[in-house]
Amino acid sequence: MADGLYAAAEGRAQEARRAGLQAKKDEQPANTTRSYASKQREWRAWCHKPRAGPDGTLSTWPDGELVTPDKLAAWLKEDILLRRVKVPKKRRGHNCTEPPL
Repeated sequence: MADGLYAAAEGRAQEARRAGLQAKKDEQPANTTRSYASKQREWRAWCHKPRAGPDGTLSTWPDGELVTPDKLAAWLKEDILLRRVKVPKKRRGHNCTEPPL
Protein backbone atom coordinates (compact mmCIF):
# COMPACT_ATOMS: atom_id res chain seq x y z
CA MET A 1 0.00 0.00 0.00
CA ALA A 2 2.78 2.42 0.93
CA ASP A 3 4.53 1.70 -2.39
CA GLY A 4 1.40 2.68 -4.29
CA LEU A 5 1.12 5.95 -2.38
CA TYR A 6 4.78 6.70 -2.97
CA ALA A 7 4.46 5.98 -6.69
CA ALA A 8 1.39 8.23 -6.94
CA ALA A 9 3.16 11.06 -5.09
CA GLU A 10 6.24 10.65 -7.29
CA GLY A 11 4.07 10.81 -10.40
CA ARG A 12 2.43 14.03 -9.20
CA ALA A 13 5.83 15.52 -8.37
CA GLN A 14 7.18 14.68 -11.82
CA GLU A 15 4.14 16.22 -13.48
CA ALA A 16 4.51 19.37 -11.37
CA ARG A 17 8.20 19.66 -12.34
CA ARG A 18 7.36 19.16 -16.02
CA ALA A 19 4.58 21.76 -15.88
CA GLY A 20 6.86 24.24 -14.09
CA LEU A 21 9.64 23.81 -16.62
CA GLN A 22 7.21 24.15 -19.51
CA ALA A 23 5.72 27.34 -18.03
CA LYS A 24 9.21 28.83 -17.65
CA LYS A 25 10.10 27.81 -21.20
CA ASP A 26 6.89 29.39 -22.55
CA GLU A 27 7.81 32.71 -20.87
CA GLN A 28 11.41 32.68 -22.13
CA PRO A 29 12.29 35.30 -24.76
CA ALA A 30 12.90 33.96 -28.27
CA ASN A 31 16.49 35.25 -28.32
CA THR A 32 17.29 33.30 -25.17
CA THR A 33 15.81 30.15 -26.63
CA ARG A 34 17.83 30.55 -29.84
CA SER A 35 21.01 31.37 -27.92
CA TYR A 36 20.72 28.31 -25.67
CA ALA A 37 19.76 25.90 -28.47
CA SER A 38 23.26 25.46 -29.92
CA LYS A 39 24.81 25.00 -26.47
CA GLN A 40 22.18 22.42 -25.54
CA ARG A 41 22.80 20.51 -28.80
CA GLU A 42 26.51 20.52 -28.00
CA TRP A 43 25.84 19.16 -24.48
CA ARG A 44 23.55 16.41 -25.80
CA ALA A 45 26.11 15.36 -28.42
CA TRP A 46 28.87 15.23 -25.79
CA CYS A 47 26.70 13.19 -23.42
CA HIS A 48 25.90 10.58 -26.10
CA LYS A 49 29.45 10.36 -27.51
CA PRO A 50 31.01 7.02 -26.54
CA ARG A 51 34.22 7.34 -24.51
CA ALA A 52 36.74 4.84 -23.21
CA GLY A 53 36.40 3.84 -19.57
CA PRO A 54 39.24 2.86 -17.20
CA ASP A 55 39.11 -0.72 -18.52
CA GLY A 56 39.17 0.42 -22.16
CA THR A 57 35.54 -0.38 -22.99
CA LEU A 58 33.45 2.24 -24.75
CA SER A 59 30.35 3.54 -23.01
CA THR A 60 28.13 6.60 -22.72
CA TRP A 61 26.74 8.25 -19.62
CA PRO A 62 24.08 5.97 -18.10
CA ASP A 63 21.89 8.92 -17.08
CA GLY A 64 21.83 10.43 -20.57
CA GLU A 65 21.67 14.23 -20.73
CA LEU A 66 20.96 14.78 -17.04
CA VAL A 67 23.31 17.46 -15.69
CA THR A 68 25.28 16.27 -12.66
CA PRO A 69 28.29 17.89 -10.95
CA ASP A 70 30.66 15.08 -12.00
CA LYS A 71 29.46 15.10 -15.60
CA LEU A 72 29.71 18.89 -15.81
CA ALA A 73 33.29 18.77 -14.46
CA ALA A 74 34.18 16.08 -17.02
CA TRP A 75 32.69 18.15 -19.86
CA LEU A 76 34.68 21.20 -18.81
CA LYS A 77 37.88 19.16 -18.56
CA GLU A 78 37.45 17.15 -21.77
CA ASP A 79 35.99 19.82 -24.02
CA ILE A 80 35.37 23.38 -22.89
CA LEU A 81 38.68 24.17 -21.15
CA LEU A 82 40.67 22.82 -24.10
CA ARG A 83 39.28 25.45 -26.45
CA ARG A 84 41.48 28.32 -27.47
CA VAL A 85 40.29 31.88 -27.20
CA LYS A 86 40.78 33.78 -30.43
CA VAL A 87 42.83 36.93 -30.01
CA PRO A 88 41.23 39.82 -31.90
CA LYS A 89 43.34 41.02 -34.82
CA LYS A 90 44.38 44.66 -34.94
CA ARG A 91 42.61 46.68 -37.57
CA ARG A 92 44.70 48.42 -40.21
CA GLY A 93 45.20 52.12 -39.80
CA HIS A 94 44.38 52.15 -36.09
CA ASN A 95 47.09 52.74 -33.57
CA CYS A 96 45.87 51.74 -30.14
CA THR A 97 48.86 53.29 -28.36
CA GLU A 98 47.91 56.88 -29.19
CA PRO A 99 45.27 58.51 -27.02
CA PRO A 100 42.24 59.97 -28.81
CA LEU A 101 42.19 63.75 -29.36
